[in-house]
Amino acid sequence: MRAYGIRTTRDTLCTSAADAVRAAAKLAGAPETIVRPAMAHLTCVGSSRDELRAVLDRIVTSDVDNVLALRGDPPKGQTEFVPVPDGFSYATELTDFIRVNYGDRLCIGVAGYPEKHIECGNPYVDLTHLKRKVDAGASFIITQ
Repeated sequence: MRAYGIRTTRDTLCTSAADAVRAAAKLAGAPETIVRPAMAHLTCVGSSRDELRAVLDRIVTSDVDNVLALRGDPPKGQTEFVPVPDGFSYATELTDFIRVNYGDRLCIGVAGYPEKHIECGNPYVDLTHLKRKVDAGASFIITQ
């Protein structure tokens, strides 16, 4: 599996970073109510549905509550995004997959683009894509 172009297991990257944030907060004496600020970032890049399910299972058992569901950029050297076999083409599909398989166990964030996504030529179409992410189960939107 690939995570942001680094050859490693995505579940190790996601959950170890989340675990590190929680451990640092505990060491700093943060109250239990704010010890879980971590959010795992998942992309459609380089992972099949089964691989993403395994990552999500690990995230849930690691007690992480928040996931940012992104399509992700094409891997370095590629100009267009091409999903792997049995992978997702769009963040909407990933968002739906998470919501259907994990219900309300995870809070799902998605990306929004105030001035439209670079690959979308029409702001209205881009807003329609964002609405589809929300309809698929997004809990919140992050803009860039």
